[in-house]
Amino acid sequence: MDKALRLLHSLDHEIRLLEHSVALVEWDQETYMPSAAIDERSEQIALLQGTLHEKIVSDGVARCLSDLGAGQEQQEGDPSLAEADRAFVREVFRQHSRHVKLPKKLVEEMARQASLTQAVWAKARADSDYASFAAAFTKLLDLVLQKAECIGYTQSKYDALLDEYEPYLKTDRLRSVFSSLQRDLKRLLDDIAGSGTVVGAEFLQRTFDIERQREFSRSLLGDLGYGFKDSRLDESAHPFTATLGDLDIRLTTRYVEDNLCAGIFGTIHEGGQEDPEICMKDSDKVTVGGGALSPFSGDFATDNIFYRDLPRIRRWLVDEGKLFHQKVRNYLAQFDKDISVEQGDMRSGARVTVTAVSLTSTPEEERA
Repeated sequence: MDKALRLLHSLDHEIRLLEHSVALVEWDQETYMPSAAIDERSEQIALLQGTLHEKIVSDGVARCLSDLGAGQEQQEGDPSLAEADRAFVREVFRQHSRHVKLPKKLVEEMARQASLTQAVWAKARADSDYASFAAAFTKLLDLVLQKAECIGYTQSKYDALLDEYEPYLKTDRLRSVFSSLQRDLKRLLDDIAGSGTVVGAEFLQRTFDIERQREFSRSLLGDLGYGFKDSRLDESAHPFTATLGDLDIRLTTRYVEDNLCAGIFGTIHEGGQEDPEICMKDSDKVTVGGGALSPFSGDFATDNIFYRDLPRIRRWLVDEGKLFHQKVRNYLAQFDKDISVEQGDMRSGARVTVTAVSLTSTPEEERA
């Protein structure tokens, strides 16, 4: 099985390179591409997506999965595989299983139409003209519905689409989560509306220089732990985050002269979506769900750190903290009544709070 596992890793690496190549041309379309280039760009994206699809459904991937014992009833492969290897096999099997149900022609047409529709939407948004966007959007929606039918579902058509971004989550569970959020948010909104307190926000609608907003957004990302050797911030019609490589994360935001919040919240939101892979050591990347983490056990302090290393240490603490909290959220979700609806009417309401706080400072900062 070692040979099959090594070959599957090699094939998966090629798939990842193609995924990053698709992300690169899509990112360029929304940031720097001349608008006149959209027709050929949509063809480029369709070609790349078709090539990527062929690689995912290839006989080579199928043989490796079979040799490793992966199947519908045993998606993680042979039980003798290491835990990280089983997780890797499961995710490759899941991706392969979804794609083999999709015709290459549909994959290419969806990619082409999504590219064209995005360009139409960007112009329609700038012009506040939904009518000019409706036809392209309707065509894309029809293709998405065809995709759902090809993949298949048991209850809701959305299950087939939701699984691409939230693996194994079903629409009925999602409804229960949203219902809980709706209840609590409505209570909060009612409390705010009934408080009689009015907070003035006029200062946010003043004119703010775009270049100063850019500088402030970069500063915000720095405070969030970003270094700009492996990431960058650009502008697009709608903020997004894209992974163009294992050490190449692209974020975008949107600045409006008379709406300071647009740039600030766009930057913070996208900054919170940094790909965990960029924070992992190479040896940890096959571990699905956040990599290897060391649990906190009590408080400790080291008080003779070199000044020059503080920025690096701060970045590491932020990155490892993200991974730790992600792992905690994934673990606790299985015990949350709002998500684990199959537990029925069992008594619930207990609370689990997890914190992990670190403080780094120089003597001068402590005295300030």
